[in-house]
Amino acid sequence: MIELKGGNYIYEVITEWNSSEEYGGKACYSFYTEANGTDTNN
Repeated sequence: MIELKGGNYIYEVITEWNSSEEYGGKACYSFYTEANGTDTNN
């Protein structure tokens, strides 16, 4: 689980796995968030 910050941010998630000598890999995912101008913490 990723906890997102409020506001405009760029995130990058990288994971690597190697379950045996034959299988493994790496996955990368990037995304961004934009603040919508409303503050729900009031």
